[in-house]
Amino acid sequence: MVRYLLLIGILCFAGTASAQTSNNVLSTMAGRAQWVQSYVTDNAITCVYLAESPEAVREHAAAGGFPVTNVREVGRVIDPASAG
Repeated sequence: MVRYLLLIGILCFAGTASAQTSNNVLSTMAGRAQWVQSYVTDNAITCVYLAESPEAVREHAAAGGFPVTNVREVGRVIDPASAG
C-alpha cells in the first residue's frame, strides 16, 4: 500500500457524519484503501490514505460524495526523528 494525500473542499465537511460516510464506503472496497486521518482547516480538508492506487482513493471520494481537489502520492516522510 502506498501513502496518498487527498485534498477536498471544506463544503462537504459534516464532522462525524463525514467520518461515518467514509467508513461505510471503505467497508465496500475490499481493503483497496484505508483512511488514516484527516486535517481540517478553515478552507480545506487534507486526508491521509493508504491505498493500492490513486484511483482507489478517487473511487472512495466519489462514492462518499467528497469533492476531490487533488490526490498526491507521498514520496517521503520527514520528521524530527529523520534528522538523525
